[in-house]
Amino acid sequence: WYQRRVHGASCTDTGNACTESVAAAGVCAAPTDVADATSCNDGDDATDGDVCTSGVCAGTVPAPAPEPAVEEPHVGDATCTAGTGATLTDAECTARGIVDAATCDVETDGTVCAYVAAACADDGNACTTNTATDGVCATANVADTTSCDDGDDTTEEDVCTSGTCAGTA
Repeated sequence: WYQRRVHGASCTDTGNACTESVAAAGVCAAPTDVADATSCNDGDDATDGDVCTSGVCAGTVPAPAPEPAVEEPHVGDATCTAGTGATLTDAECTARGIVDAATCDVETDGTVCAYVAAACADDGNACTTNTATDGVCATANVADTTSCDDGDDTTEEDVCTSGTCAGTA
């Protein structure tokens, strides 16, 4: 705290950056508010943009940064979706009969459709394979008589037949 002399009067400063002590005709008056939006420091390191409002200094707590989106891995048929600056809808992109990235982006400018290759999930069956043909996931049987394990300890000579593993008792 300190005192300041104004026009013959000695006024005590309140220490509030958002008010000022003034004297009129040699008499100290009650502190008056400085103009709203005057920059100040509210003493709270967690706030930003501190300004005076009606004689009170306050800042705002910044919003937390948004969490980055987690991109799930693609599993399934190929897709063709509207890309950055797209002029087509997702349905229009898909209607192009996607087979590969070139089919998806026939304008070859990289901005109309975005291609996501098929990523076929393994079904866990030793007697089938999971592959993508023309961008579509499909299951195909392995050759009959391919050796496998049917998980039954009471059977022998387990082999695949039409996509199914079985042994003989």
